[in-house]
Amino acid sequence: MGDQLLKGTLQSFYQVNNFEEFFSGLWFGYAKNYGYLFGLGESWPEWIKWPLTYLLPIVIFFYFSYQVILYRFARFSRLLSYSLVLTGVLGNYLDRLMYGHVVDFIAIGSKTSMTPSFNTADLFIIFGILIYLFLRFTSGLEDEANPLTIQ
Repeated sequence: MGDQLLKGTLQSFYQVNNFEEFFSGLWFGYAKNYGYLFGLGESWPEWIKWPLTYLLPIVIFFYFSYQVILYRFARFSRLLSYSLVLTGVLGNYLDRLMYGHVVDFIAIGSKTSMTPSFNTADLFIIFGILIYLFLRFTSGLEDEANPLTIQ
């Protein structure tokens, strides 16, 4: 996984919460994310965080794996949306298992006003969900017949 290799490399070059401007408005660095997307839920109690951190990703992973298998003959865009979410969830889940937190390394903005940090796995999840929603609302994704059903 390129995501894991990139995260490991950045951890060795940057100190925690140290970001440098790479390109106009694009910052690279290293941040430990103990929460979820953009740090949401970082201060939540453990009894809420534990199932969201360790059980929910497994459920999401198996659901989208099932969808990929079920619709393996469907349009490429549908499979792309599922695969992006799967890849992103797996990347962040591996971080939590290996480091106890998610490694974030991208931020956008200026030195005085930056977005919360994120990583490529977060982008995969967001783009996968956006593609799925776009397909659902523009092409009637829910009406697409299950290609494995014999009629």
